[in-house]
Amino acid sequence: MGVTTERSTILKTQEGTLTTALTRTQASMDLKVQPFDFTQGAAAGDATSTQGLVKMPAGKHTVIGMVVACSAFGSSRVLDIGYEAHTKSDNATAVNALATAFKEDLDVSAAATVFIPLNVAMDSVGGYVVNATVAGAPGNGYIPAAATLKGHVIFA
Repeated sequence: MGVTTERSTILKTQEGTLTTALTRTQASMDLKVQPFDFTQGAAAGDATSTQGLVKMPAGKHTVIGMVVACSAFGSSRVLDIGYEAHTKSDNATAVNALATAFKEDLDVSAAATVFIPLNVAMDSVGGYVVNATVAGAPGNGYIPAAATLKGHVIFA
């Protein structure tokens, strides 16, 4: 075998060596990033405690993924990541809160950084808040004082 130099279909199209039309997604996708940086206060929070992470912009967009870095919460601890209630951009349709819209049972027992791949269409008149919720029964799950959640939401 020898060394090869190959081109992808998209690159060949961009260079004009292949005459196939690119879709809008292939040609360019305007990705946006919304960062968050959360630190729990001086008191620990019991199961079902929520952590407001970031307010996403109004309008229609698709959440492509999330990166979440957490401190160690302790043995058997998990978080759900979703959104608070909001109204669609038609200004008439209410959307109920959904604590598990983006991730259910994210393991936060040890410090970690994870990528959560998504493809979730969102629509809001005034934006919506992405939040995390401590999962588990009271006494089984909690967020320690000074625990951290950092990362970003990737959307288009």
